[in-house]
Amino acid sequence: MIDSPKHRAQSPGRFSVKSPRVLTAVASLSIGALALAGCSNAASAQSVVNTDISTETSAFFNADSVHEISVTAEHDDITKALKAYAADGTKDWISADVTIDGQTFKNVGMKLKGNSTLRGADESSDAATLPWVLRLDKFEENQSYSGRTEFVVRTNSSESSLNEAVALDLLGEAGLATEHAAATRFSLNGSDAELRLVIDNPSDELYSDETFEGDGITYKADADGDYSYRGDSASDYESAFEVEAGEDDLTPIATFLDFVNNSSDEDFASKLSEYLDTDQFATYLAMQDLVSNTDDIDGPGNNSFLRYDTATKKMTVVAWDQNLSFGSMPGGMGGAMGGNGGGPGKMDADSLLTSMLPDGLKLADAKKQIAAGTVPDGMELPEQMKLEDGTKLIDVLKDLVDGDMPDGLTFGGGGGGQRPEMNGDGGAPGGNMTPPDQNSTDDSKTTDSKATDSTSTDTGDNKAAGGQGGGKMGGKSNPLVTRFLADEDFKAQYESAKTELSDKLYASGTAEEILKKWTDLLTSEASDLVDSTTVTSEADSIRTHFTSDSADSSSSTTQQPSTAPRSEEDDAAPSASTSAATDS
Repeated sequence: MIDSPKHRAQSPGRFSVKSPRVLTAVASLSIGALALAGCSNAASAQSVVNTDISTETSAFFNADSVHEISVTAEHDDITKALKAYAADGTKDWISADVTIDGQTFKNVGMKLKGNSTLRGADESSDAATLPWVLRLDKFEENQSYSGRTEFVVRTNSSESSLNEAVALDLLGEAGLATEHAAATRFSLNGSDAELRLVIDNPSDELYSDETFEGDGITYKADADGDYSYRGDSASDYESAFEVEAGEDDLTPIATFLDFVNNSSDEDFASKLSEYLDTDQFATYLAMQDLVSNTDDIDGPGNNSFLRYDTATKKMTVVAWDQNLSFGSMPGGMGGAMGGNGGGPGKMDADSLLTSMLPDGLKLADAKKQIAAGTVPDGMELPEQMKLEDGTKLIDVLKDLVDGDMPDGLTFGGGGGGQRPEMNGDGGAPGGNMTPPDQNSTDDSKTTDSKATDSTSTDTGDNKAAGGQGGGKMGGKSNPLVTRFLADEDFKAQYESAKTELSDKLYASGTAEEILKKWTDLLTSEASDLVDSTTVTSEADSIRTHFTSDSADSSSSTTQQPSTAPRSEEDDAAPSASTSAATDS
């Protein structure tokens, strides 16, 4: 059975719900100014976010055990879905039977999820390794499990996905709306089980019901959209935002983005709190820096959800897509990428090798072939790297297998690429490669004459002062972020939140406890899926971010170029085309 509409079919009544950095920041404020910023931003007194997890939901989303999900679907349906995606980026729902921790659900909706992680996917791809979303009530009403109807099966950005699991827990500790996670043994049609992180989908009605207090609307920002002013009508924003829960109304988005883009600096400073939970937003930006996520609200994927509270008439930002946290890159590249906010980072050799693997090839098997002098079929460099003239790929691969810095490898994709530096003696976690600083770019654009220069463009002065407006690692200029951090008082809120949260989460040992919890789980219950030494190595890489130096580094980091990698949720065509495929 296959369901072909490109956008999700929504049954009547489905959305009757209850309502919830500076990468290139302005020059760092003094300690005295931070102190004057005053009270805590970590949990707004009037926040509509409920950070408690219900007993029902925590039965699955926990770090107490490795769960199991097995899926059975018709081979022909999977092939049709992969062909449709390869043809034009369409993601069709197909029917599957899904067993979660021993409980079986029939006629479940299953659809490809993600974008850059699907690049090159076609009918020949190993479907068991691809990212999927499972929707229990797509074809059968009232099917749910553990307080959810939807489960997102992520593609690991490292062999363990520790980075995303830890980041999500830390966001929750900061009082932000976040997704819960579970480590799972995932298999499709009898395939060998793989360790996959399964997380909440904010598009799930039950997620909004549990996460937010009161009535409201949950919106998803499309990856090929932005936060620009597009007009006064709700319909002007249909290509940039989708309603995921609540009343099907984009009017609050139109009103919000009109103010964000077109208000005077004076009105923006004095009235933004009437449109946005500013304490929560300062916390959100601070946390994205603290977990070193390079692809957030102003990253290349425009990754965010917005929650509109009908009582307060304010927006709240919902963090989404943390698989690049702690310096990770798509496909596992850069599992030890250091520095906050997308700055100069580190990439361990194993993670770089993992990023080159074709579907279905395990790292250990690839290493054996490389050691024997053979380049595994389908193994190639990531797009942002290139070989210097005369350098052979097999020589680079052999160096990486040995944990050494390869000669003849450049970053940046163009002729001006620089060799990354290898820190330590080679190998993870001590042997890491550091990509070079890159010049900032300005991808911002004004789509309507009503938008003012100060709100929709990122000036050279702003960049010099450290304003985040240009976006992270090839990201889009987000006028909300740009203007928020250009305002002295809002910037102080952000800096104060980052200082406070660094103490609360890192200095206190909370982050270490969370990391240990997930590490212990994987080494004790998933060592047959991921080698314990790999888990320990990745944990060590993440741990390097739990320092005051790491937390402070983002304030002086320069913006990265548009050649940067894109994350799981970044929209990209299934081929080399630059057109975007909507992730619905």
